[in-house]
Amino acid sequence: MGKTEDIFQAEVIMSKYSVLRDTALVFIILCMFAAALAYAAEKKEDESKLDYIAVAVRLCSDGHYDRAVKVLDNVDLSNEDIDFITYYTIRGMAEARLGHYQAAVDSFRKSVNHGQTDSSVYVYLSNLYFKLNQYENAIEFINHSGSTLLSDPKLLLLKAECFWRLKRYPETFNTLEAASEIFPDEPVFVRQRFYYFLQLQLYRRAAEAAEHYLAKGAPSVDDYIAVANALMGTKQVDKAIIFLERARLVYPYNKRVIVALANLYVKKRHFITAAGLFERLSFMNPGYARDAAELYRRNRRYFHALYLNSRVPDQKAKIKQKLAILLDMKAFEMVANMRLVLSRTGLLDDDNIRYAYAYALFFAGNYDQAEKYLKQISQREVFQKATGLREMIEKCRREPDQC
Repeated sequence: MGKTEDIFQAEVIMSKYSVLRDTALVFIILCMFAAALAYAAEKKEDESKLDYIAVAVRLCSDGHYDRAVKVLDNVDLSNEDIDFITYYTIRGMAEARLGHYQAAVDSFRKSVNHGQTDSSVYVYLSNLYFKLNQYENAIEFINHSGSTLLSDPKLLLLKAECFWRLKRYPETFNTLEAASEIFPDEPVFVRQRFYYFLQLQLYRRAAEAAEHYLAKGAPSVDDYIAVANALMGTKQVDKAIIFLERARLVYPYNKRVIVALANLYVKKRHFITAAGLFERLSFMNPGYARDAAELYRRNRRYFHALYLNSRVPDQKAKIKQKLAILLDMKAFEMVANMRLVLSRTGLLDDDNIRYAYAYALFFAGNYDQAEKYLKQISQREVFQKATGLREMIEKCRREPDQC
C-alpha cells in the first residue's frame, strides 16, 4: 500500500522511553558509586579489589563503557565480599551501551539473581530482549517492572508490540485497550491500533480507529496519509479526500500531502483541481510543472499546458511533452519544425517519437520526410502502425484529392 511499508518501527517505540530509563539507571549508578566508595573506605584491606567497581561506576557515568568493562574484568569474583548487585548492574549497563546485548542480558540477570529489585533494571532487560527478538522474555520482564508499567505508557506500547511480533493479535489489541483505559488522554494507543489494523488489511476497522485518533491526537503527515490509504482500501475516496484536505490546512506546504491529494483528485477524474495543486507545488519544486501540464493537456487546456511545459526543468521530458501537446492541438506544422530539437535531445532515436514526428509530417503534407522516418522504425508494435501510415501516404500520393 505504497507507504504502508513497515509503518510501525520498533526502534521508535523503544527510543520514546529511553530517556526515562537511562535517567533512572544513571541515578542508580551514582548511588552505587557512593555506596562502593563508602564500602571501600570501610574495608580498607580489600580496597584494591573494590576500587575496580568504583572506578567502573565512574567510567560508566562518564560514558566510557568499553573501559568500564575492561576494569570490571579485573574484579576477583571468588571474593564473597564483592557487591555483586553493583558489579553485574554496572557490567550490564556497559555491555548494553556497547551493543553486546546478550552479554548485557546475562549480567543483568545475574544482578537480579543476587537481589537486584530496581524496576529500571527490569525495563532495561525487556528492552534488551526486544532487541534480541526474544519477545516472550521481553513481556515477562515488562510484567515484572511493577509500578513502572502503570506509570509509563511507552512500556505498554512496547508490550503490545511484543505481542504483535509474536502474532498474538488478540493480546496485542487487549493490551492497547487496557492502556487506553489507564491513560485516557494518551492518543498513541489509538494511533497504534490504527496502524495494526492497517497492516492486517482490516481497512474498515482502521478507518474507525483513525477517526478516533484524529479526534483526540495531533496527527502527523504520515498519519493523515495512512488514514487516506486506509479509506482508499475501503473505497471511500471522497472521505480520503476530505482527510487530506484537512491535512492541507494543517500542512499547507507539505509536498507529500499535496501530491497524495492531487492523485486522489486524478482518481476521481477531477483533472483541473489536481492540476491546480500540482501547479502550486511547481513553484516550490519545478519538477511538478510537468504533472500539472499533463493534467491540463488531458482537459484540453492546451495553452496553459504549454505555459507550464515551458517551466519543466528536464529538457528531454519537456520536449517530449511539448510534442504530445502540439499533436493534440493538431499543430502539425509546429511539430514538423521540431526536428532539430528532437534530434539534439536524442528523442528521434525512440521509435515512438519517430512515428509521432512522421505522423505530424504526413498531416503537414511532407510525405517524403514522413516516409524517411517511418522506414527507420524497427520496434514491432510501432512498425505495425508505421506500415498503416505508409499505406495512407501511398494512397494520398495516388489520390491527392482524397487527403
